[in-house]
This record gives sequence, C-alpha cells and structure tokens, in this order.
Amino acid sequence: MEIWCRSTILLLKCQVASSFITAIIIIIITMPWWLTVIQTDSTSMSNAIKTGFHNFANFLIPFLLTFGKEPFFPIITLTGVLGLIHLIQKGSYWYGLWFLYPFFIDPRSAFSAASIPVSIASGIGLLILLQTLNMCSSTNLVEPSTKDFEKDYYYLSMSRTSKIGIGFFLIYTLAGGFANTLQITDVVLKTEVINSFSWIKQNIPPNSNFLVISAEPLFSNPIQEWFYPLTKSNSLTTYQGREWLPDFDHFVSNNATLQDCKYKTISCLNEWLTSNNIDYEYIYLYEGKVPTLGTEDIQASLSLGESLKADNLHLLVYQSQNIKIFKLKYDE
Repeated sequence: MEIWCRSTILLLKCQVASSFITAIIIIIITMPWWLTVIQTDSTSMSNAIKTGFHNFANFLIPFLLTFGKEPFFPIITLTGVLGLIHLIQKGSYWYGLWFLYPFFIDPRSAFSAASIPVSIASGIGLLILLQTLNMCSSTNLVEPSTKDFEKDYYYLSMSRTSKIGIGFFLIYTLAGGFANTLQITDVVLKTEVINSFSWIKQNIPPNSNFLVISAEPLFSNPIQEWFYPLTKSNSLTTYQGREWLPDFDHFVSNNATLQDCKYKTISCLNEWLTSNNIDYEYIYLYEGKVPTLGTEDIQASLSLGESLKADNLHLLVYQSQNIKIFKLKYDE
C-alpha cells in the first residue's frame, strides 16, 4: 500500500510538470495570434484580463466551504481543506499556492482550477478523518503500529471504521456528482424556444437588433448564448463574446438592470432606454421558467408582456405559451 501511494504521488508530480510543459507549448503556438492582438489594439488584452470579476470579496471565497459548489454537504471541500492544511504543515507550500493562485488571477473561473489541488488534497483529508474515527472507535480489528497515518496505510485500510468511512465517502460523492450531472443536463434550449428561433430566422431580416429579456443570471442562460447562432439576428443583451470590448463590467451590470424589467411594467423598460443610447428593432421576451446552472428556476412573470401589448409603440408579432416577440413601430 505504501509503495502504491508513493507511486501515486510521483505520478501526480509528473502530471503537474507535464501541465507546465503543455502550458509553455500552448503559449508558443498561440504567440502569433495574441501578439497580433496586442500590436493591433493593446487595450483588448487588458480588457479581457479585467473580465475575471476581480474584487476584494473574491479573496474571501477560498476560506469558505462553499467554493466547491457541491450540491449537498461539502464533503470533498472539507476533506480537501484538511488535506491542504496538513500538506502545508508538512512543508508542501506549493499545494497552498496552487489552490489560492486562481482566486487572485481569475476569480471568475477559479472554482474549476482550484478543484484539482482540492481533489488531490481531499484524499489526505480523508485519511485524517479516518485516523480520527479509528482513534475514537472501539470496534476496529487492527491496531495501529505507528502514530503517523501516512505510514500506516495497512491499518487504515483494514480497520472496520475505515471501510465504512471510505464506502460512505465514495457513495456520497458519487451521488453528488450524479446530482450535478442532472442539473447540467437541464440547461438546454426547450422546444418552444427553438421553434421561436426558427420563426425569427425565417420571418425577420438577418442582423436585426433584439433586446432579449429573460431575467437569467449572468453567463448561465442558453437563450442568450444561442440566440445569434440560431436566429442570425443580433442580441444586444448577450454577455458572451464581449470580454474583449471596453467597459465589459459596466455592460454586464447595465444589462442585468434591463433583465429585472421582466418583473415590472414598460415604465422600467422606458427608463432603461432613456439612460442608454441603444437602437433596437425587436424585443424577445421569455416569460417561462429559465433553466440555469447553479440556481433555481426563475418563475414566470407576465407584467412586462402585458404592458408591451397595451403600448402603442410595440406590435406583438409572435406569441407562444411563454414567448412574446414585439416589433418597435416607427412614427410615419
């Protein structure tokens, strides 16, 4: 068992080294592209770097057990933090750096990057918990030969408490992974939305400007992301793809205000249009539940739709159970 663990640690170190080599190769291969971007417009690269949502609040996230976004009790996160603390105490400071670095460089996607060192350290944390349980349990069949759990793998693997603990850990984490899979598979375009997109593509001139209002959280709504590819019309409210443009953070917060108008009357929309110099031709309003990643479904609201139907400046050109499309009428 000890030889197997040492081999695993050596393999992990080789994988880390290979990752750095791969990163260097990618930088070299992509150099012609990003050097051209910098030479053409030096502000584009800096704009993209700023889209990580850097703020002081993100520095607190690594110290919370919620950063792993586990659907149930954060058992992997808890054992991972215990393992990281142990590794740092043993002098493996680079594990701690590996874990914290993404939250300073790119907080927006730090959860994904930090999951690798946390998962590795979770095994160490599990051993710590098993050692504690074995010390408190009187039903074990094997007595430890040392006080160092990292050297007594045989004891930890043969004790009854460890077998129960490992079995529970595996079943619980697999259940959590399955729950996450079900959540992700729900974030899809419904048939009703696809049909409305097909109608837009067939009946509205390409590159028409739309205000897409569905009140979704940022970066997790398939309606906004797939609007242009499937309709060939412009969505003036889609966030993805604008990271290289200036004032991206302002664009995100400004359009979040527009999304809130779904639950209000047309006065909210008019107030938003007054404060923003935006030319639009159509409004795509989704009033049903929006499948989102990491949050509950957003309930339907009919206030804005009914208000637009009663407005003289907007003409209802398409309607289904949860979707209304309005055309802006111009003065003759």
